[in-house]
Amino acid sequence: MECRSADSMHLILRCIADDQKALWADLIRLQETWREFDDDPCPIYFTSDEIAAHNAEQEALDEYKGHVDALYAELRCFGIGSVKTEDYEISKQLMERRREEWDGTAMKRPFPFYEGAHSYYLT
Repeated sequence: MECRSADSMHLILRCIADDQKALWADLIRLQETWREFDDDPCPIYFTSDEIAAHNAEQEALDEYKGHVDALYAELRCFGIGSVKTEDYEISKQLMERRREEWDGTAMKRPFPFYEGAHSYYLT
């Protein structure tokens, strides 16, 4: 396992906005590879049930991100959610239609655009 301290620090700082799933993935990977670094028990321990729950949640999040990526493409959004001036009215109308059609259960989470929402593309 290569050292990714800068990546891990970024994950720690983004936990409030993005939740802890990416950080958990790094910690689970640390637990799984701990013996490569030290013979003592890993100080972090996740049960198999916790790892399975994390993996299921991560799969749902990945699916949601796929839906959001498709929505961004359809709306012609840039990574931060902005659009070209000439696309604004069309994108806004389309976004409102998609908001009405969005099924939070099927899409794994609520509609991603709302007042005050953060963009998971921001770093």
